[in-house]
Amino acid sequence: MQKSIYDIVGEKVREERKKAGLTMEELAGLAQISTSFLAYIETKGRKASLETIQKRAQALRVPVYRLF
Repeated sequence: MQKSIYDIVGEKVREERKKAGLTMEELAGLAQISTSFLAYIETKGRKASLETIQKRAQALRVPVYRLF
């Protein structure tokens, strides 16, 4: 079964968060989203808006394309 784009983005966010040495709480605070929403995005492929993806990329200090 092929992964959805949301699953891929969730995996990339987790990967970049760990590379940056951030906890979920720290990244959620930097991206101005709730920790529970971040957890859903990372683990369950929850749909995130492009604006939310951009906020996470900025918080991680990576270009948006690295989350895809």
